[in-house]
Amino acid sequence: MKKKEGMVKWNSSYPEDEIFFAENIKLIKALGVDIVGGCCGTTPVFIHRLRASI
Repeated sequence: MKKKEGMVKWNSSYPEDEIFFAENIKLIKALGVDIVGGCCGTTPVFIHRLRASI
């Protein structure tokens, strides 16, 4: 079994919390990205924190 790309752990979960997520999305937006969001496993708490940070 190969490990998936990115920061995913072997159990296919990401160890980052909503604060880490929001701060990194803010950095991504600073690079000029206009549309950001989450994917599977992104809870409403993550999206709320994302909206508050941008």
